[in-house]
Amino acid sequence: MNMNQKGFANIVLVIVIVAIIVGAVGYFIFVKKSEPVAQQTPTPTTSLSPTPTPAKTTTPSSTPSPVVKSGWKTYTNSNYNFSIQYPCDTKCQSSPPAPYRNAYVVDEISLPTITTANVLLFTFTDESVKEWNDTLEGPGTPFPFSLSSAREALKLPVNSSCKISSYFDSKSTSDCTIVLVGGEKAVRLINGIPRADYPNRNYILNRGGNKWLEVIEVYSTSDYSTDFLSDESKATPEIRKQIDAISEVIKTLKF
Repeated sequence: MNMNQKGFANIVLVIVIVAIIVGAVGYFIFVKKSEPVAQQTPTPTTSLSPTPTPAKTTTPSSTPSPVVKSGWKTYTNSNYNFSIQYPCDTKCQSSPPAPYRNAYVVDEISLPTITTANVLLFTFTDESVKEWNDTLEGPGTPFPFSLSSAREALKLPVNSSCKISSYFDSKSTSDCTIVLVGGEKAVRLINGIPRADYPNRNYILNRGGNKWLEVIEVYSTSDYSTDFLSDESKATPEIRKQIDAISEVIKTLKF
């Protein structure tokens, strides 16, 4: 081999060695780039405040139905649109209270309580009152108060003091108070039944137009002091029981 051929072979050898080196480096870089980068999962941090508890949703309770007293009966008057409950023992079951006509009253019914007291219900109209009073002869008991003054009194707010006129004499008046009975406004009178020989407290309610309902507390007592009717703190233990028993019946009045 001459000198020219030796030089050419050396050059080729160098080129081959350089190509091998470059290929190796390129392959190394390519493999490194192809390796997937590991994803680091962040370390959860501990919060100083507790995780909030979702608020509980409270379902509103439905309105409770009226409690029907065990062993009690119900009197309903569809004409005057009301009902009321009363206790009924063995005697009451054999002879239940029944409405009847009395004077100006369209229907009168006497309901028992768990004591010797009673609750009277009077239903009447402007016409029945006028007919009775216009035809009244002799020592009868006329209707005691003016229905027009009762209408005016019922326009007042609850707990208002009022005056109710006599049926025959507008100058003669009785003290009254506006109260709620069964959720309806009523005129309350003390001893509103004239010539009665028992203490009584009366509630007069207008049932629309010319219709009226009168609810009467009737007390049985040998003590004729009636101070307890306007101030219940003056009631004797016997009368206190009657007041509570009457109240339990009147509280069941529904319209």
